[in-house]
Parts: sequence; structure tokens; C-alpha cells
Amino acid sequence: MDSRRRRLPGRRGISFGLTLFVCVLAATGAARASFSWPTGATAAVSTATLAPVSGFSATGACNGLLSAKATLTWTATTSAFAAGYKLQRFKNGNPDGSLTTLNPVSTATVTETSLATGTSYSWNLYAYYQGWTSPVASTSATTPAVCL
Repeated sequence: MDSRRRRLPGRRGISFGLTLFVCVLAATGAARASFSWPTGATAAVSTATLAPVSGFSATGACNGLLSAKATLTWTATTSAFAAGYKLQRFKNGNPDGSLTTLNPVSTATVTETSLATGTSYSWNLYAYYQGWTSPVASTSATTPAVCL
């Protein structure tokens, strides 16, 4: 008698057919799965947000001859795991393409230099950590019309 194992004819086809059947059911939505929590079990859901900064303010001033600056200050986020801040500047109500990353999280003041005189600027500031962000804080200032 031959001691070698032989594959049963059709076994491979049965396995393939079952896999295909399950895939078709899943793709068509015909398959339904149910899951129930054990009695007394609970689940926590995180909104993945950080605490916002507070007291965000801006003051426009001259920065030498024909140039202006703005000093931005805030109270740091209370979220201990925040990595830093993202700061976006707007000029006359339009984004000017400026998105700055500020690190470390203990940073609570920034001076924006080389700004145009007599111009309205506004800023959005939020804390971040990986994909998490805080609610946005906003402030605005107008630079002096003339700097001598």
C-alpha cells in the first residue's frame, strides 16, 4: 500500500468556494454580525481634543522705520500632553499662507515682525498633539499707520 498522503479531490475547491461565499455576503451587505457586551461592561469614548489656550491677545506696534510688528500672548493650554501650537495669520481677513508650528508647549508669547503698517491682522491659535487639536482661539490687531 502506498504510504504517501493524497489530497482529496475537490477539497481545495470547497475551501475556495466557502471563502468566496463569505466575501460575496460581506460585499453585498447580506451578512449581519451582532455583538453584545457582557453584563455590566462599559466602554469609554474619547473626543480626542485638547484644552484650549486662554487670554489670547495681540498688540500692534512699530518695528523700526516703515515696518510694524505684533506681539501675541496667551495662557498655555492645560493639556499636559500637548506637543505645541499651530498659529495661522490672516491679513485684511484673508489667509496669508502663514502657518507656524510653535514648540515647546510652554511657549506663551510670539512677536510677528516685518508686518505692513496700517494693516489689519488676525490670528488663529490652537494646541496640537499628533491628530488631536484644541478649539481655536482667535485675536486681531491693526498695525500703526505710520512708523518713523
